[in-house]
Amino acid sequence: MAANTTYTFGLDVSKYQGTINWDSLASQTKPSKASFVAIRGGISWAYKDPEFDRNWAESKRLNVPRMAYFVIYPNEDPMKQVDNWMKILGDDIGDLPPVIDVELHGGINVIHKCTPAKYQATLYNALAYLETRSGVTPTSYTGSYFMDGYVIGGWPYPVPTWLNRYNWWLAQYLKIASEHPGPPRLCRGLDRSSVIIQQTSDKGVGFGVESDTVDYNRWQDETAKYKLQDLLISSIPDPVEPPVEPPVTPNPEPNYVKMKEIEYDGLMKRIGETDANGEELHRFAKNIEVIK
Repeated sequence: MAANTTYTFGLDVSKYQGTINWDSLASQTKPSKASFVAIRGGISWAYKDPEFDRNWAESKRLNVPRMAYFVIYPNEDPMKQVDNWMKILGDDIGDLPPVIDVELHGGINVIHKCTPAKYQATLYNALAYLETRSGVTPTSYTGSYFMDGYVIGGWPYPVPTWLNRYNWWLAQYLKIASEHPGPPRLCRGLDRSSVIIQQTSDKGVGFGVESDTVDYNRWQDETAKYKLQDLLISSIPDPVEPPVEPPVTPNPEPNYVKMKEIEYDGLMKRIGETDANGEELHRFAKNIEVIK
C-alpha cells in the first residue's frame, strides 16, 4: 500500500544533509512539493547545528513554512535546554511551532538512562517552559514504541494526563525507501487527532541535498485536529495560556526480576518478563536509534 500522496508533504533536515541547495529543494515536485520543513536547531543545553542559520534563512527566503526542532536530553535541566533553544532561535521562532525531539535513551548512551517517570518530568517541564518562552504550543517528535517503552512505560505506569494537550509528530516507516502508508501507530493514551505529522520514511530520495537520502513527512490532513494552515504562527491571534498542571511526580518503580532483549520482526524488543509477584510488566519495541 502506497503513501497517501494527497497529504501535505514536508522534509526534515540537519547538518547531515550537508549544504542544501534550497532553490532546487523548493522547486522539486516529486514525490510531492515540500510544503513545510523541520530544521534541526540544536541539542540539549549547549549544541547548535552548524547548518541551522543558513537553512533557517534560506527556507525563509523561499517562503517554505519552517519549524525548528531540538533534541532533548532526559537527564538534563529542561529549562536550561529550552533557554539554549530560544537563544538559537532569537527573534525568529519560525512559521510553525517549535518541536522537541524525543528519541534518546540509555541503550544509545548510558548518560540518557532514566526511569519513565523521570523522562516524563523532563519532557513535560520542557514543553511547558518552551510554551511560555515562545508563546505557542510546541510539538513533540518521537515514535510510539519509544514512548511506550521509555517515556510512558508499561504497567504500572499511568498515562500522563497532559499527553493530548500537545501536538505530536510520530515516526513510522518501512525498511525500504518507499513511504509508510500510514497512519502511524499510537502510543498508550494518545488520541489520533493529536498526531499532526507522520515521518513516513528515513530513506527518501534526496533532492537539493548533499546526502543520498532525506526524511519524508506527511501532515495528517484528514485526522489531525490542526491543519498546517491552522498552526502557522502568523495566523495565531493570541499566545496560548501556559499549562496549569504541576510538574510530574515520579511514580514508584516496579520491582524487576529480569530484563532481556530479543530480535523480533527486525526490531529490538525488550521484554520485562515478570515482577516479584509474577505479574507481566510490559512489552515494547524501540524504532528510533540515532539522532537524525
